[in-house]
Amino acid sequence: MVGQQESIAILRAMVEKDSVPSTIALLGRSGCGKTSSARVFSRALLCDHPDAKSKPCNICPSCKKHLQDSSVSYKELDSASLNINDLRQLKQDIYYKTTKYKVIVLDEFHAIARSSQSVLLKVLEEAPPGVVFMICTTDPEKVLPTILGRSVQLYFSPIDPTELAKRLEVICKAEGIKYEFNALVQIAQISNGQARDAIFSIEKLNLLDSSLSGITQALVHQVYGDASDKAVLNLLLALRTKPSFKEEFDILIKSATPYKFVSEVYRVITNLTYIHLHAPHTVPDVTLPLYLNILNSYGEDLYRLIRCLSEEAFSRFYSVESLFIFLLWVQSEIALKQGQEVSPLNSVESLHQANAFNAAIQNESQNSIQPSTPQVQRSTPFSTSELFGN
Repeated sequence: MVGQQESIAILRAMVEKDSVPSTIALLGRSGCGKTSSARVFSRALLCDHPDAKSKPCNICPSCKKHLQDSSVSYKELDSASLNINDLRQLKQDIYYKTTKYKVIVLDEFHAIARSSQSVLLKVLEEAPPGVVFMICTTDPEKVLPTILGRSVQLYFSPIDPTELAKRLEVICKAEGIKYEFNALVQIAQISNGQARDAIFSIEKLNLLDSSLSGITQALVHQVYGDASDKAVLNLLLALRTKPSFKEEFDILIKSATPYKFVSEVYRVITNLTYIHLHAPHTVPDVTLPLYLNILNSYGEDLYRLIRCLSEEAFSRFYSVESLFIFLLWVQSEIALKQGQEVSPLNSVESLHQANAFNAAIQNESQNSIQPSTPQVQRSTPFSTSELFGN
């Protein structure tokens, strides 16, 4: 397993001390190791000869049956396909137990309807000793509080990019894939700490490596563009220090949809906050100097930048043009707070662009299906005060 030291330590202690709760909830983003951890934990719990660190031996009859998905003491269910009848059958199956423990993994638990969860709650409460339910979900808010309340909750966070890159390096060596380590760091960043996505990216890039030179930074840039920390940080620095940030904006937006753009900026802003709170280990060493440069440049205005680039404000924009206009406002807001003057010519040009872009956005929203978040509709043009403050 990569990362998740605290959660893995708790699971290992459960096996070592033979003290396993009846319900364990694994919570966190997709691709961070929840289901994989549940599988390894159950195999270790059922193993006939675990090692000194409570790891499964993978060679005993119990481990082999588990790996072949033929063990009667382990069942993994896709919650999205379960119905009331399946849950009632599960209530009967839990009483058939040939070993000390029986582990039932319910993946994507949030996909179960509330009515079915109520039925399952009764199953959890009446389960006989030795039956362990492991709930995996990316959306705990859709799980009944009564179920979470009776579970041991373990949180799985996004994996640190440097740590994930080291794991990708191990995979590349095992598979005989040539690579540049900095390219692996880029892949880890693009994957937002999700190991599964990073591994899929390795497979994809290996197939696209027509030159047989391996996974290089140039190949990563060719396939994914430059939606990296460096590109986002250069944009933020340009907002602060340059009269125009269009070049930096174009570089970043070429490799990201507006949604990805927002996600990357928000992630970098979060990293800046961590570093400001003296936690530099949260970002790769190769990009730490760039983060420190941003902090020195913004100084006390960092939190003003964070407020401007809040997730709530960003969520209103669905096109490249609207994002650009919003960043124009952010730049002017920072400049005004510093006592600097915004060029009247740039203000007028930006205002005309904003009105043209707004018309295009409204036309686009009428001819295409947008996400569930409501699109902001305007019946009047942008005003100078809306773009550049009072």
